[in-house]
Amino acid sequence: MAKDSRDRRREREDEQDVEISKHRHGVAEKTGGVAGPGVPLGADKFEELVERAGPMIDQLNNLYNMFFAGAEKLPPIERRKQLDQILNALTLMPKATANQRFRFATLQNQYITFRDKWDKQIKDLEAGKLKRRTAGPLGRA
Repeated sequence: MAKDSRDRRREREDEQDVEISKHRHGVAEKTGGVAGPGVPLGADKFEELVERAGPMIDQLNNLYNMFFAGAEKLPPIERRKQLDQILNALTLMPKATANQRFRFATLQNQYITFRDKWDKQIKDLEAGKLKRRTAGPLGRA
């Protein structure tokens, strides 16, 4: 009896694979062959978001460093929200290859590390443990 249920499950999976293949083929015809066999539908979008997120993390870190140094009056909240949205979108996207999973995990870990650092520094700033240097005239503190 267990063998029959496994066989039925395999048949359903095969049918689903055929339907997905037909769907991809139809999308490929409509888009000029972009989503061919073996290429996930969201691969291009995934690559675009990963390429945007990497430099954005570095830019955000520089903006926070400028804020903590006293060069900026407010932390870069809007830029951080944009990066959060990109990373949330990447989290929800399917990652077909090991390369995509690795790149996403690397980006996510880098962002989490910086995010924890920024949150800790803001908390220390609010508690008075950390003081921002404000530049006086001619850049003197």
